[in-house]
Amino acid sequence: MDDYWSYLESIKEKIPLELFNFLRNEDRYVPTNENCLHDSWIREIKISEKKDKRTIIQIALLGPFHDRIFKFVFSDVNKFKSKLKEKNFGDLLMHEFWLDGNNFFNYDFQLENGSISINCSKIDFSEVLK
Repeated sequence: MDDYWSYLESIKEKIPLELFNFLRNEDRYVPTNENCLHDSWIREIKISEKKDKRTIIQIALLGPFHDRIFKFVFSDVNKFKSKLKEKNFGDLLMHEFWLDGNNFFNYDFQLENGSISINCSKIDFSEVLK
């Protein structure tokens, strides 16, 4: 994880502070912490297109302790790739963020039964306790 933390620090000035704070929060990566996304389940994936043809993808995850919903909103989506193999996607194993050569945001979700990759201009994250 040290390389990932160093990478995030190196791009800190290129991403919104709120997104950086979410990504850099170590609790999000410790499986025994209720704030961690590891072992979350996909509750919903919603893809919509606005009148101006911009695509938005929303992903809701049920937290690993089933006590909260993690919500991601990816705006101005350029690319979306899904390699989900089954209807039961399984647990979230890993999530990772990086900037591409054009400074677009990239987010990958690795699940037991596939993966999701999104390239976009904006990412919003929220968390709702059940």
